[in-house]
Amino acid sequence: MSRVVIQLSKAQLRIEKEDGTSLVFPVGVGRPDSPTRTGTFEIIGKETGVKRSAGTRTIYISMYGKICGIFGTAQARAVGRPTTRGCIAMLNKDIEVIYDMVDVGDMVEIIP
Repeated sequence: MSRVVIQLSKAQLRIEKEDGTSLVFPVGVGRPDSPTRTGTFEIIGKETGVKRSAGTRTIYISMYGKICGIFGTAQARAVGRPTTRGCIAMLNKDIEVIYDMVDVGDMVEIIP
């Protein structure tokens, strides 16, 4: 099981692997008018071939009774800053790296 930490202030996702190493990726986070919520959330599903924003993968998390996605995008301008309506955007090449490293039931921690 890998540990996933998203740091909103840095617009980064860090995945800590079982061997003690970490990978860090830029992400898009919620805009000021619809911020990404903080807390610890469970991965409840995964999907390939998602067509939204030409994304290739989505990892779904349960967030305060709603579903939020960590989703792939082909739009480089969508990562590294606040661009979403509360979900997390990653470049397709990056979400494809982490997709098989996480499982349903794993936890995602989102910090300020």
